[in-house]
Amino acid sequence: MTAAVLLLAAHLTAVPAVARADVTGQEVAWQEVASNVVGSPSASSPVPGRYDVVVSTTNFRLARYWTQGALSGWDLLPMSSPTLTLSAVSIGTGVVISRETGSLDVLAIGCRTGGCGLVHWSASAGGAFSGPSPVGGVGLRELRPAVTSWDATRLDVFAQGVDGRLKHFWRNTGQAWSGPEHLPEALYPLSPRTPPAALTPNGPNHVSAFVTLDLSQRPDGRHSQRIEQLIFTADGWQWATLGCGIVEPNRVNPPTATSWGPGRSDLFVSNGYDRGCHWWATSGDYVNHWDTVEQPVALGTPDGMGAITATSPAANRLDLFMNRNASTYQKSWTGTTWTPWTSIALIPAALSEVLVATDPRRNAILFAVDPNRRTLVRLVR
Repeated sequence: MTAAVLLLAAHLTAVPAVARADVTGQEVAWQEVASNVVGSPSASSPVPGRYDVVVSTTNFRLARYWTQGALSGWDLLPMSSPTLTLSAVSIGTGVVISRETGSLDVLAIGCRTGGCGLVHWSASAGGAFSGPSPVGGVGLRELRPAVTSWDATRLDVFAQGVDGRLKHFWRNTGQAWSGPEHLPEALYPLSPRTPPAALTPNGPNHVSAFVTLDLSQRPDGRHSQRIEQLIFTADGWQWATLGCGIVEPNRVNPPTATSWGPGRSDLFVSNGYDRGCHWWATSGDYVNHWDTVEQPVALGTPDGMGAITATSPAANRLDLFMNRNASTYQKSWTGTTWTPWTSIALIPAALSEVLVATDPRRNAILFAVDPNRRTLVRLVR
């Protein structure tokens, strides 16, 4: 039986782990939903109650797992169209976004004769994907791009070039893709291992991209790093130094950005050791607001922080999730205070970073990939 057939024969079986109660008291546990997958997944929700996850397969394709109520299924994204034939899709580079109700857009780094560039698929909720179509930018690093949308008619994509510079692609509904726009160089080189993040909390013509810069190499071969923001406004592109000094961890811990309301930006990044950083801003506020996200007390050792994933369940509310040392942890901003990290589920192995899919009603489901078993898993309540 081929990997593709195994993948399409999606199943739901319990991961050998013990259920625990989350911060609301509900019991939760990780369950397998499909096999033969690798890399970090991406998820979005085109309509309330439906969640679509895009993940790489072991044969260098992209697949989509979807769930809606008691129903679920799999399909493979096409590798050829009248305008493009791909030989492979780079593992872990697929990103899915829903810019309006009922729509899905997928961006990834696809490879063909001549190099690897940005490619695009699209679908309606429940419909098959069309594509791939070429976006451009041959000569991109095989890192996950950052995708954001300020309204139903617009997509903005950021990807890192092999020259170490950030590239910008964009599309308005009914028009062809534009780009690559070669964005201004930062003072220091971009980390070649860490993908960017992007956010559009301030409406049309305001876009922020967040990147990790390598400041200097340490005696142990790692790099001192910091996070910077590249902002587009009516005045054009401008770099802003956010800070959060970190040391390049053994594993990639990319920044995660979210917004709990118009004009609000929240960014989280783990230093890979004993703490994380939280930066936030509101419209018209250009002061750097930083606080420290301490590691779960239960870890208690260096090298304890995993990648942080953030989502917003309501205005002035934030939920953080992290997989580390056989547990999934949750930490929440209640509107007035932070709760401590709480272990909400046990995991059988070192899962990938937690992925949160939030539907239009701000209901969330968590996904991850088990790299040892090569399975996609879902946190079931």
